[in-house]
Amino acid sequence: MAESMKVGASFEEAVAELRERMPSRELGVLLSTLVVASRSGGSLVTALRNISSTLENRKETRREVRTILSETTSTVWALGFMSVGALFMINAIEPGILRTMTTSPSGVAVLLVVAALYTVGFLLVARITKFDL
Repeated sequence: MAESMKVGASFEEAVAELRERMPSRELGVLLSTLVVASRSGGSLVTALRNISSTLENRKETRREVRTILSETTSTVWALGFMSVGALFMINAIEPGILRTMTTSPSGVAVLLVVAALYTVGFLLVARITKFDL
């Protein structure tokens, strides 16, 4: 931006060029504040202080949301591992039950349905917990 102004571009042209090169919501707010402050002669320090506190609040909110969503994601993974563990525990209690399930068509069908339900559940949770602040 400084280089653009050195070669003769106006402040607003330099700001517009920077906004095009770096499309960021936070940078857009900062640049808009700078343009408004330069036009109106307002208190730039107060505006920058407000932007700083707003960005800190957004960062903290993003961190809290990620923490909450990571709990949900880890629960889904834990349930998946527990289901596989339960399958092996059933086989330990009743030896040969996995062989019986995998050799009978209805047992294979049940295992496929359960695997499909777990996969759909995992994908739904992954989709629900995906966010963009």
